[in-house]
Amino acid sequence: MPQKAFSTVLQTEQMTVKKCPPFIDAMTFGFLIPLIADLRAENGMLSWDRDIPAGALTNYSRSPIDFHDNNQVTGTPF
Repeated sequence: MPQKAFSTVLQTEQMTVKKCPPFIDAMTFGFLIPLIADLRAENGMLSWDRDIPAGALTNYSRSPIDFHDNNQVTGTPF
C-alpha cells in the first residue's frame, strides 16, 4: 500500500491510511477508538454537540469525524 495517493476529488496527493496507526490497529485487531463527541444520524444528516475550549486553534477542524478520499485506501487488503 502506498503512503500517498492522488485524490481526484481534491486534485492533490493525500496521505493514505497507511500513515494512520490507529486505523490500522482498529482494522487488524478490532480496537474501538471513541470519538470526542457522540454522533447523531437523523434524516440523512450527521450532527453532534461539542464544546470547543477557549483558546482553541481557530483553523483546526471542529468536526469529530473527517473526510477520507477513497484513494487513501489504495492497495489495502481491507
